[in-house]
Amino acid sequence: MLAMVIAKFVGSKMALLLDGLTFIISGLLIRQLDILFETEPPVAKQSNFSKIKDAFKYLLAEKNILIVIVFASVINFILAGYELILPFASFAFSKNAYAFFLTAESVGGLLGAVASNLIQKELSSKYLFWIIAVAGLPLAVMSSLYQVSHWLFGPIICITLFNFCVSVFNIQFMTYIQTNADMTYIGRVFSIVFTAAIIFVPLGSFFFQFVMDVKDSVDYLWLGGLLTFVASLASVIYSLNQRRAE
Repeated sequence: MLAMVIAKFVGSKMALLLDGLTFIISGLLIRQLDILFETEPPVAKQSNFSKIKDAFKYLLAEKNILIVIVFASVINFILAGYELILPFASFAFSKNAYAFFLTAESVGGLLGAVASNLIQKELSSKYLFWIIAVAGLPLAVMSSLYQVSHWLFGPIICITLFNFCVSVFNIQFMTYIQTNADMTYIGRVFSIVFTAAIIFVPLGSFFFQFVMDVKDSVDYLWLGGLLTFVASLASVIYSLNQRRAE
């Protein structure tokens, strides 16, 4: 709603300025999060290959953390498709849709960062899966909402809700890794997380450019449905692993 009002009355330039401003505010809020730091105990000098090998051995032993990291990597792969089609929103929906959506993204991300501070510090990994499952729903219905009403308000709200959930997920995912990974391996685990993100995001962009028509609003339906399906599947796998461990 805010995005629509700003873009309509003051133009897309002001909407983009608000987009940048809210990103700055979001960053300042994230700085207020409690981040755990602990110096790793001194160990014998190892090669980078040995460090990576030890980190993978640790993750294979800690399957719950491994499932969450693999899940986050797959989500990054899918979100690359979302980032690919978003700049073409003005073709898929209506003129100035991209400016509206950028503002809605910023508002959703800002609200998500604020809400994340109100959530308990050690959020169960099951909730991480369901946050993404919920995030996929507004993305899946936004095309249908627009086709029925031809009014951009519905998709704007959907984009806001989607980015709200993604923002909460990103913050809670990092918190989950920090609070559950052994501090001896925390640096190596984060290295694997960031390396996976670097690999999966361009792979996702490369893949989705061949399987989607970037100017078709139905792509949002497929991406939203895919997010919900992957999150549900990950939740089932996680539950089965927990039962096995018990």
